Parts: sequence; C-alpha cells; structure tokens
Amino acid sequence: MKAISFCDGIGTGYHALKKAGFFNFEYDAVEIDEKARKTADLNCYGLQRPCDDVLYFNPSKHYDLFLCGFTCSSLTSQGRRQGLDGASKIIFTCMAKLNFLREVNPNIKFLIENVASMSNKDRDALDKIIGCEHIKINSADFSGQARVRYYWTNIKILPYEKSNISALSYLYKDALALKAWSKSTRYVDQCGKVHSKPHASRVPRIEERFRADNKANTLVTGEGCTGPSTKNIVKIRGGETRLLRVGEAKRLQGLPSSFCFPQSDAVAYKQIGLGWQMDTIAHILRGLKK
Repeated sequence: MKAISFCDGIGTGYHALKKAGFFNFEYDAVEIDEKARKTADLNCYGLQRPCDDVLYFNPSKHYDLFLCGFTCSSLTSQGRRQGLDGASKIIFTCMAKLNFLREVNPNIKFLIENVASMSNKDRDALDKIIGCEHIKINSADFSGQARVRYYWTNIKILPYEKSNISALSYLYKDALALKAWSKSTRYVDQCGKVHSKPHASRVPRIEERFRADNKANTLVTGEGCTGPSTKNIVKIRGGETRLLRVGEAKRLQGLPSSFCFPQSDAVAYKQIGLGWQMDTIAHILRGLKK
C-alpha cells in the first residue's frame, strides 16, 4: 500500500495504519510546520517527504490511500469562525490534489477529518466539496477520550461496540504525574529531555476523577486554553486540579508508548491536541481490508 498524508502533523496516520494491522506500506507526508515534522521524523520509520507544502505537491505518483486532517483553526468554536474563508480554505487545494490523484488511481481511498463544532453551513459545504456525506464519530466509543469529529471517507466503516474504558486507566499511577515537584531530583525521558521529579515526601494521596461518564475531555492544543469543559485537567483530592502529563495525553490519543517529543512539553501538548485519536482512525482504516 502507498499512502499520502496531507497536513500530516506528527504522523498519527502512520501509526494508525500500524495499529490497524498494516505493516508493509509506504508513507509520504506533507506538513508545513517544522516542529511537527521533526517529531514525525523521529517517530515514523521510513516516512518520506515529497514536499512541505500541499501547494507544491506534484500529484503524479500512484497512491492507494489519501489522508487529510486539514486545519480547523477557522472552523472550530474555539477559533475566529471565519469558516472556509479562513485558514481552513486549504481544503480546496487538498481536494484539487486528490482529484489529480484520482486520475492516476480512480480507486484511491480517502479519509478526511475535522472538528464537529463547525457550523452546519460549513459542514454542508464540505459535504459538497469532498463529494460525500460526513460521518459523526465520538472517540469515546473507542477510547477514554471524548472527541467528536466529522469524517469524510469512501472506506466502509465496520460495525463496532462502544468501549466503556475509563480515562482513569490512562493515568500514571506513580509520583511523576502529580502536582508537587522537587527541584532536587530529576529524570531523563526517552528523548533525552530532563524533567523535575517530585520528592516522595511531598506526594499527596490522590483521588483522581474525570467527567461523570469517566471519559477525558477533548484534548486541546495547549496549556493556555480556557474553559472548564475543554481544559486538559484531572481533579485530585480536595477539589484541586492538575494538568494531564504529556505521557497521559499521549496515551489518551492512542500514541505508542515509544513515541517521543523532542521539543518542550508546551509544544508536545499542542502537537498532541492537533493530532488524530488513533484508536478511532485505526478502526476506520481496518475497513481497507474488507
């Protein structure tokens, strides 16, 4: 299989294919953000980059699968609501490239994703632009994270049973996840980054809780996001809250345990929040085998 991913981010499409059971595939990725490219290149073996900007992509190669998670910044309720007149208008370029790829391979499969908080007007316009009706899926059906998204695809989505897994099972059970930190002790992660580590005497007993349905809120793109319904937080004893650690957010997105972020935690939060929930994407991609 040969796959091309537009607006690829940190390569979640690559890992979703592996999680779906595909191991013998070629993966080309187009991503304009340099930091995201660095993260993907570190974690995706054999990933190829035909270019960095979809505007300059030459659609002459044969591909079997087209993936696209185009920017939601002008569609989301958290953004400026410019709709398809804003940054999200990149979908027009992406679709033009896909139509050229269809001339090379009329049977190419595609999967396009974006937020479900967009206006009905933009949603219906995208149905016409992409040429199929959207499908609304909540990643809580597959994981511990509530993440409602629209998907446009010509892949047959297989039947599934909703998962009852709790977000609590994704949390670290050791002191590294807690709020109390000591400057005197440090640890080094898999990428060689040095982090502060809490002293054992300062670790409080915790009683961690998420929402009433035991699912985590949708992971957002940074620590500075406001609003209690969307913050990347977990409640602890005494009514206090703490931010999800990067490793916990990574688990909630379905990323493999070996996945590393070579930059700061702030960048990692953003990259995780912008990515795909991989258990959901993997289920959709399993339809390629049928």
